[in-house]
Amino acid sequence: MTEASRQPKDKNYNFITVLYQSSDNVESLKTYIQDAQSEGDQELVEFFNGVLENNLKAAQRAKEMLVPRLQSDDEGPASGVSDAVGGVTDTVRGTTDRLLGGGGKE
Repeated sequence: MTEASRQPKDKNYNFITVLYQSSDNVESLKTYIQDAQSEGDQELVEFFNGVLENNLKAAQRAKEMLVPRLQSDDEGPASGVSDAVGGVTDTVRGTTDRLLGGGGKE
């Protein structure tokens, strides 16, 4: 069984996964930037900074889109929208606030 075949085919799951991965990449890229700086490799510093900026933008946009999309989804629990999703969005919001420096449109 492949990794892709085990994942649910749900737009909200996919969306939250992209948000998580973008946020997770931010932390890794900060380390990569520090490593490149300590090695004196300015080319890699600039490259990683560009990738970091893209991930920050993606995570911020996803964060801004997440709650309204889940609240407006009228397909009910079968689509994955339930009280549990509210807890997940609270967790994701707290994580992305920490990674992105708080704030954002709510």
